[in-house]
Amino acid sequence: RLARLAEQRESGEIGLSGDAIFQAAIIIESLCGATEKAVEGIERLERSETQLIDERDMAETALADMYMAVTGEPPEWSNHFTFGDAVERVKERLTQIESMVYELRDAMLTLAGEHQL
Repeated sequence: RLARLAEQRESGEIGLSGDAIFQAAIIIESLCGATEKAVEGIERLERSETQLIDERDMAETALADMYMAVTGEPPEWSNHFTFGDAVERVKERLTQIESMVYELRDAMLTLAGEHQL
């Protein structure tokens, strides 16, 4: 737009009228405002991305700690062993432990009953 407002003088210089300079200032001010808004938006997205990464890392740590507590071994994350796989393995292990608890309880009740006779 500014090119249309400029005029080339015989000396080769490019001149702008007072009105053209005023319009250029308005355009520059507008571009500065748009740039500031864009930078603010980028900073907001970066903060959000950092927060998401932190939350993901905390969730991964919590899942790894839970996995270790239940299975006795650390998870080995890969394309073949995902968070979902870890949850399934923990559920399976808890089912096994629960079954062993019931078997142990039943055995203790049986022994207690035999000692009463």
